[in-house]
Amino acid sequence: MTARTVGLTAALVASFLTRSPRAAAPIKKRPLALDVASCDDSLVARVREVVALELRHSVVFIEREVHEPPPGDLDVTVTTVRCSDDVASIEVYDPTSQRTVSRTISLDEADRVAWPHLLGLAVVELVLASWADVQSTPAATTDRQPPASITKELKAEDRNSPGRMTERGPSRRDLLGMFSVVKFAQAPILVGGDVRFTGRLSNRFRWSTDLSAHHGAQRTPLGNVYADLASVRGATLVEIASRLVALQGSLGLRLGVASLQGSPASDPAIVGGVVRGFWASPSLLSAVVLRLSERMILGVDLEGGWNVFPVVAHVQGQPSVAIHRAWLRGSIGIGMLL
Repeated sequence: MTARTVGLTAALVASFLTRSPRAAAPIKKRPLALDVASCDDSLVARVREVVALELRHSVVFIEREVHEPPPGDLDVTVTTVRCSDDVASIEVYDPTSQRTVSRTISLDEADRVAWPHLLGLAVVELVLASWADVQSTPAATTDRQPPASITKELKAEDRNSPGRMTERGPSRRDLLGMFSVVKFAQAPILVGGDVRFTGRLSNRFRWSTDLSAHHGAQRTPLGNVYADLASVRGATLVEIASRLVALQGSLGLRLGVASLQGSPASDPAIVGGVVRGFWASPSLLSAVVLRLSERMILGVDLEGGWNVFPVVAHVQGQPSVAIHRAWLRGSIGIGMLL
């Protein structure tokens, strides 16, 4: 542990020791709902352990994903932690006073191994400050019923936290079925579809893979040339997200096969042929994912690339249809959070 980490820890411990006499008085035991879902998975369990250890005499923890608050006991303090890189924001809502207190802390000066402890101590300090403030407020001036939005969140939304859209964007995994069109510089417009599956690597990064198939036809003086493409893409996505929308961008690699088949006109002297080949292309993708409901999402994306392995169909000795060089794909579709 570095000197900077020791300094930050000491500062938080000192804040407990120097708390005002009012805050040091015995604090009423209260249920606490703690939401750290938007932080890295490696932080969540350890932050909860620190908070449970520090508040073991003053709190009953409610697992928001599994249990519901008892119908007659709505006096639940809701604590939410949101992580963004090395900055964490903490918000504490107390239904007794209907007040919200918040704090933002920077963890960049501490070793990453110390983040759960520092974050847990900061949560404890803010919760205790909120409770101490409630005890100093005359009971006649307070309303013990929390707003309906808080009660609804405790009972419904976070019950499905592995598949919900958090403030850091979509859930750990999502599946999209998309309608798409593809255009190469020297090929007809190809129409088809994609199936895209993504999962979370961290707050900022997701992995993605998709399968696609497209078909099109181009008319020539001697007949039609039919083009069929099938491909798979893998990539790592960079994501910027809010609760209802996520912006994604990625550099990936698309690999596929192409089939170009000639269908001659009525002249029996004309013979059609088939050209098949492998194609590969690095590609850039930008996407927008919108949350439509608790489980449903809408995806829109645009992808472009450069094929390095041409597949070309010739008509009368001249290239007529070519899966080659620059291409562009646009997609829109509906999916679900898993």
